[in-house]
Amino acid sequence: MKLENNRLKFFSWSLTEPKTTDYFTFLLLSIIIMYIGFEQYKIVKDEEQSAMRNALYTIHQNIEQSLKNFYTSTFTLGLTINDEGVPKNFDSIAKKLLQSNHTISAVQLVPKGVLRYIP
Repeated sequence: MKLENNRLKFFSWSLTEPKTTDYFTFLLLSIIIMYIGFEQYKIVKDEEQSAMRNALYTIHQNIEQSLKNFYTSTFTLGLTINDEGVPKNFDSIAKKLLQSNHTISAVQLVPKGVLRYIP
């Protein structure tokens, strides 16, 4: 009985004070709309960060793979050098390295800082 009495008081008050009721309704709807907008903004930002993270991971993997390829190519060239420090079959091996690895544009051996072997 008391609950129904309170409801009647609230409805009668809202009918006698329509400006206050409108103000509270406007305030409540504004808060709800701002909350929804903020949540949508957070979702968009999270998606952007996820896309950026994926792009950076891909770039990291590509750089790591390139460095491994360069290391392997350098090691292969190092194996062409005999015990006396003279390269054997440098031209043929260098050409094969250039053909197999497109990120390498040139292969050179520079003993003591003097450029001597270029395929």
